[in-house]
Amino acid sequence: MISVVDLYNMTNQVAKKGTSGYQSVPEWNANLARTQTEVMEFLAPFYEVNQQVSDALAPFVKSGSTATNANGVLTKPVDYVHLASLSIGGWPSYPISVNQIEIINKSPIRKPSTTNNLYFHYFQDNAIKILPPVQLT
Repeated sequence: MISVVDLYNMTNQVAKKGTSGYQSVPEWNANLARTQTEVMEFLAPFYEVNQQVSDALAPFVKSGSTATNANGVLTKPVDYVHLASLSIGGWPSYPISVNQIEIINKSPIRKPSTTNNLYFHYFQDNAIKILPPVQLT
C-alpha cells in the first residue's frame, strides 16, 4: 500500500512540473487528483494479479449495472479506469480482443449465443461491445 508520505511527495513532484512557488488550494487539489489518477492507472492492471493491490483498491471498486443499446454497446462510465469483470444475466462475459471477433463469430464451438449463455466483450471506439449484441435494460 502507498504511504501518505509517498503520496505527498508524488503530488509535489507532479506539482513541480511547469510551476514553482506558492500553490493555491484549487491548484493543490488539481495536482492531488492528477496524482490519484496516475496511481490508479499504475495499480489497476495488477488488480486481479496481486492480492495487496486488490485490497488497496477495494474502496474504489464500483459495481454497477448499465443499459446497452440495441447493438450491445455499453458506454464506459466517466470515472472508468479498469474493468474487473462483466456478467450478463448472471452469466460471465469473456474478454476478447478486436482481432478475435471474426474467429469467435465463426467458431462452431465458441460462437456467442444467448441460448447457450455464452457472451464475449471487447473494447472499441471508447465503448464496451458485447457479443452477441444484446440489449440490457
